[in-house]
Amino acid sequence: RLIHDYHGSLTSRTMWLFNCSLFMLMGYAYCGCPDARFEEIGGTCYYFSEDHGDHNIKASWESARTVCKDLGTELEMTVDLVNFGIEGSCCSEGLLLRNIHGKGGTDTWLGAEDMDEDDQFHWTVSGEAVDNHDSYWGRHEPNHIQAGVRENCMSTSMYRDGEYTRMYFNDAACDIAHHYVCQVY
Repeated sequence: RLIHDYHGSLTSRTMWLFNCSLFMLMGYAYCGCPDARFEEIGGTCYYFSEDHGDHNIKASWESARTVCKDLGTELEMTVDLVNFGIEGSCCSEGLLLRNIHGKGGTDTWLGAEDMDEDDQFHWTVSGEAVDNHDSYWGRHEPNHIQAGVRENCMSTSMYRDGEYTRMYFNDAACDIAHHYVCQVY
């Protein structure tokens, strides 16, 4: 008998998990992402705000996180702003940054914050501290304050030097409207 939720009805998430597990065990299929709004990169599913609406969907960090969580509620899965260092997604992190760059997103919210204002960022899903010396940080980042305004949320930014372009982590004021990326966990 299939697994049912508390009300006795089969949930879409349960069916998706059951079917994926069955087909993977039988070797017939790769299950991919649970919804066409998500893009698979390196085995992980992402939602890019640039891909929806008029391509100008931007939000504050907190509003972007709410959109991600609402997508998760709709799909009956855990969805949040993208976190780096999650087991199983490490192979896709560089690809993800290249994909953000390819979509034209220079400033894109990621799922780390320093709301305690202790100058230590933490990933929202894992709770893990982000190393302030991580090679993904941009030069002189995180600086935690710009023009007297606290920068407590993490975004991507782009460094250009002639033909060379690199995406990197940046700390930014949380109320700025940026594109964002959600991840299925």
